[in-house]
Amino acid sequence: MLLVMMMMMMMMMLMMMMMVVVVVVVVMMMMMMMMMMMMMMMMMLIMMMVMMMAMMMMMAMMMMMRLMRLMRMRMMMMMMMMIMMMMMMMMMMMMMLIDDYDDDDDDDDDDDDDDDDDDDDDDDDDDDVDDDDILFRKHIHFQIKLQ
Repeated sequence: MLLVMMMMMMMMMLMMMMMVVVVVVVVMMMMMMMMMMMMMMMMMLIMMMVMMMAMMMMMAMMMMMRLMRLMRMRMMMMMMMMIMMMMMMMMMMMMMLIDDYDDDDDDDDDDDDDDDDDDDDDDDDDDDVDDDDILFRKHIHFQIKLQ
């Protein structure tokens, strides 16, 4: 029993280490090159890692079921489920962060380049003139009143 537990702990540690390494590598790659192709590749890689983690967890659970008694098995199952949930949450958060960051960047750039400039040029010339005129007049009025 003890040996099995030790093995399980070792496996868990290894998986955690793998996770950390993968995350670091992904972040580094993203910093180095922000291309969409790279992003897609990274996504695939992360997904594959998640799948592998889940598979390993399942295997571990099967081993447990064979070896452990009912109560202990239940406890272990709970633990496993918790860990899996946490991993999934982490991955989801990472994905969201990566996606949002990338999308926002792209969108903003596009907007700035295409729409906003044209709008600004067309509309704001007229608007600015009117606003300035009005402000100027008000200002003059105010000064006259003061005098």
